[in-house]
Amino acid sequence: MAFKIFTKDEPLKVNGIVVVIYGIPGIGKTSLAFTAEKPILEDYEDGVKRCINRGDYLKVDKWEDAVEFHNSTDFTTLAPKTLVIDTAGFMLDNYIAQYVIRQDIKNARGGGELSLQGYGAIKNVFKQFVSAMKSKGIDLIFVCHSEKEKEGDDIKFIPKMTGGSYDILLSEADMVGFYESKNNKRVLQFAPTDRNVGKNTAEFDLISVPHYTDALYNKFLAGLITQTKNKMMEFSEEQRKALLVIDKYKKKIEESDSTEKIEVLFPEFEKMNAGFKAQLFALADKKYQSFLVERISVVERPEDADEVLKMVPSWPVRYQGTLKQLLWDHCITKGLAYDKPNSKFIIAPTEEKIPAAPAAEKPKSKKQPVKRAEREAVAV
Repeated sequence: MAFKIFTKDEPLKVNGIVVVIYGIPGIGKTSLAFTAEKPILEDYEDGVKRCINRGDYLKVDKWEDAVEFHNSTDFTTLAPKTLVIDTAGFMLDNYIAQYVIRQDIKNARGGGELSLQGYGAIKNVFKQFVSAMKSKGIDLIFVCHSEKEKEGDDIKFIPKMTGGSYDILLSEADMVGFYESKNNKRVLQFAPTDRNVGKNTAEFDLISVPHYTDALYNKFLAGLITQTKNKMMEFSEEQRKALLVIDKYKKKIEESDSTEKIEVLFPEFEKMNAGFKAQLFALADKKYQSFLVERISVVERPEDADEVLKMVPSWPVRYQGTLKQLLWDHCITKGLAYDKPNSKFIIAPTEEKIPAAPAAEKPKSKKQPVKRAEREAVAV
């Protein structure tokens, strides 16, 4: 079977997630990445030599070598829990870019740079790579240098890479953190701000990173990743429970056979969050309006219309305007009108047509006979 359907009442299980850590060179991004759970680092930019707490790592000459490693028995034996890519910019803009060009020359322009088709090919290769690692329950950490982007008068820090690769990476990321030094202390900011991009699934505040000599440093990133996964599963569980409640109310609305049975649900709808509340009221309004149309459809005489109009104050305020409009529209089709001075409906008066006065006849001009001699004179 090529696919599996997950029902909405099944809890979500989060296996691997994608983390982006970016900052200026030398801030300690690679060292920080090694504090994840059981990491292996793939060094694409020769940055591992500056790492403080270096763990297992791999150097490759081309992307095909990395793919071979990922599918090898060595990879299985090492059984990493985290795969660190250092740096993401080099991997995407050089290794994978050259790989897709080797696969199809149409992925490059005349000058050797990537074509639009080439960026599409990179995206496919990258997504396949990420999907393969996640399916194995492996977390991915992409280390990136930072660069400054000007937005009007403001400067914002973003991961350094080409625009196409930047979009590809951030679209897959679950966490994006800016790593910097403030007041001689290393801090990690996952929340997006006016000065940095970010993704903050776990809703972290600004995080102070322990010194590498501190015992808390060794598993620091592993702890943040675990908290993020738990938060993602918590969101899913809350949503799953909410969807079950929504389905229950949807069924009650559909099965309602009177306006009273719909009205008793309104206090429950008010307790929902804004999105679910709007969704349920929209369904209730549609059903409620069907009862209004049914009630008004029997109106044939002025007395019938008066009776419906007297009911308006007893209907929920949210429907009173709709009821009046439906009633007016229906009465017009039945030849009824509202006598405002007397506050009641009446049979619409018909305008008496006054026959138009006949047009005055123009006096016929009497043409005098022209003598033959006179006609000939005119002709000459």
